[in-house]
Formats: sequence, C-alpha cells, structure tokens
Amino acid sequence: MNRVIRLLPCTQNNALIQGRLFACPIVRGCRPIQDGDGLCEALSYSWGSPDNPREIYVENEDPSASFAVRSAVSSSKRVVRVAANLHQALSRLRHLYVDRIL
Repeated sequence: MNRVIRLLPCTQNNALIQGRLFACPIVRGCRPIQDGDGLCEALSYSWGSPDNPREIYVENEDPSASFAVRSAVSSSKRVVRVAANLHQALSRLRHLYVDRIL
C-alpha cells in the first residue's frame, strides 16, 4: 500500500495546506484511484532541508490506516511538519476548485 494525499483545493495562496491521507495500492505507476477521483500524481515527500519545517493539516480518510503522522490535533485531523520546499511545492500544486491526488 502507498500513502496518498488528497490535496484539498483553496482559492487563497497563503491559506493553510489541508489534505486527506489514505492508503492505495498502486501498480506500475499511477492509475485511477477510485471512480471519479482522477489520476494520482507522484511527488516525493522526503526531500529538502529539515531546517525551518512548515505545517500542513491532514485527515485520515481511513482511520485504521497504518501510516505515521505526528502531533495529533484530534482523532482524525493531524499536523504534519514538512520541509519548507515541500510546503511550497504543495502550495503551488494545489488547485483552486478541485482536489488533487498526489
């Protein structure tokens, strides 16, 4: 299973980055996740300097999924610290009106 984020849309450039994490089997690269969800795109999340981390807010679509997320905000919403350049990439990749699957 792969960790996938449904990056939620936002019309404001400086708004908090929010998404929903879920586990998904991906075979031979990206493929449609579920009917109507569109295609998954690949983005490495383990790059960049660990100095000056930024926060994104995520929710588990499947609370029983076994992936590690730090600093619980509630049972399903959590804060994840990411490198500043990954935060910037997510900000730029976020669509205005539709979810983006990464």
